[in-house]
Amino acid sequence: MVCAANNKTTSILTVFAVYLLLQCLSVYGSEAEQEMPALHHVVDVEILQDMRLPKEMQADENNMLVCSTCHGIEDIKNQPYDEVDKNSEDFLRGGPYRSISEVNDFCSNCHKVEDTERLNVHKQLKADGRVDDRYCEYCHQKTPDLEHDTDWKEMKFQLGLNQLCTGCHLENPHFNVAEHRHKPDEKMREQIKKAQKNKNVLLPLDEEEQVTCITCHTPHEKGLLDPETPGGKQTADTAVEKGIEYISSPEWSLVVKNDKQERLHELKHKLYQAQKAGKLTTNEDLKQPIHYKKIDKEILLRLAAKNGDLCESCHSFKD
Repeated sequence: MVCAANNKTTSILTVFAVYLLLQCLSVYGSEAEQEMPALHHVVDVEILQDMRLPKEMQADENNMLVCSTCHGIEDIKNQPYDEVDKNSEDFLRGGPYRSISEVNDFCSNCHKVEDTERLNVHKQLKADGRVDDRYCEYCHQKTPDLEHDTDWKEMKFQLGLNQLCTGCHLENPHFNVAEHRHKPDEKMREQIKKAQKNKNVLLPLDEEEQVTCITCHTPHEKGLLDPETPGGKQTADTAVEKGIEYISSPEWSLVVKNDKQERLHELKHKLYQAQKAGKLTTNEDLKQPIHYKKIDKEILLRLAAKNGDLCESCHSFKD
């Protein structure tokens, strides 16, 4: 499986980090007596010769990986599953870890990220600018001829458009994804058509005429397609392998700041209601920090989002 979440080269470590974060390793016990949860890291295995563990993560006297190698909770292996304090800062040594990237950093204490990197199928140009067509057929049934195959509707894909994206990416990788997946009304369709003409850009809908991932995002690296054509036009402020970049400490205007605080308050309320209805993945969801990030550099977008150009292609805003 190829994975390119957030437009960055993703590793097996990240996949495992997602699992750890969502499941919080909710079942634990003695490695000798209890069955470990699915995807749990193997235990009672000898540490590889070329693997150097940090001093706070040590193997046992036989150089075997055991529970205490990763976990700081005292005598965790003998605790019943449901009594393990997963909220403890030292559940995983050096914690707490509250995001996928943080858990990924924990895994990289022992594992070399570069040894587990997966392909980024959006990196489609070689260093010399030539097309690297090894990745085309992850999505296309047949590698398109860039000169003659110009109508995307005539192309054959491995899966439906939505399935192509969610085969590698999260189904809801950012705020408001679910709200965008709908069939535009006639007024919005007219606005999209006008935007495509005036901005010389392609904003495709899926097979059911609904807004989908590639309505806003382009799957192709800048330069693969002619940038003067609607399908080739895109915003690219950085390299594909770097992905979108954010400003670490954004300064919002008072109006924008208050608006975002109100939106986050509404979201927290919805999460609380979802928790009461038993619809959250875990009871930890409400404890995860939620905040807005200010975009610094964009990539693989058909139009710029940070200045509202992309949004205005479908939506009308009033003062």
